[in-house]
Amino acid sequence: MGIDPDPANFGNSSGVALQFLYALLELKAGLMETEFRISFSKFIRVICNAYGIAIKDESITQVWTRTSVKNTSELVDMCAKSKGLISDETLLSHHPFVSDVARELGKIEEEKKQVEQKMLDLYGFDDKKQTKDDEKKKEKEDVKEN
Repeated sequence: MGIDPDPANFGNSSGVALQFLYALLELKAGLMETEFRISFSKFIRVICNAYGIAIKDESITQVWTRTSVKNTSELVDMCAKSKGLISDETLLSHHPFVSDVARELGKIEEEKKQVEQKMLDLYGFDDKKQTKDDEKKKEKEDVKEN
């Protein structure tokens, strides 16, 4: 079974249209995965028995990853529109370009620090220093008034 989408009808499809297009293929892949999991478990047990390796059923974890065609621009747009409504960590976990959320959060913090440092270097403006200078000026003005 395969999919032969007509480019005229599915040129710039939405994510929902693509899901409907590939729904039957996804269903078939899910059924095949179930069969493969069972057969692969049996195959691993036979190999381990042949080599005299004792295993438990829980000791081997199978990870099956199916990829499908998605409209990532819709996902990115939803993430951008959700900024401020949900946490950045949740947004990054659902963003299609991010695989490691903790690493990405660290990179974002590092970039923010670099931008702040550039601003300091360019304009010589330090919030803490500026407020102290303002306080000193205010004290001098108060002394002059008295």
